[in-house]
Amino acid sequence: MKNIPGVTYEIFTDAFCNENVQSIIKKNELRQGQAFFNLLELYQPAIADKIRGTDLDPYYSIDIAPAVHDFLIKNWTIN
Repeated sequence: MKNIPGVTYEIFTDAFCNENVQSIIKKNELRQGQAFFNLLELYQPAIADKIRGTDLDPYYSIDIAPAVHDFLIKNWTIN
């Protein structure tokens, strides 16, 4: 799977924080970390693979730790 072209980390986080996305997350009773990781897989599958199963993997978390954001900012690529 390839990255969605032209998407910055700021665009990604704006999409995640979008009211409609947050409404879907709440409606489906998803954890924030779970939804964040699922969206990350769509936008940056290679980075999602790098953090999957590590201490940075937010999937099972209620919130997304600052260390996750730091890692993503440093490793985000724009195609």
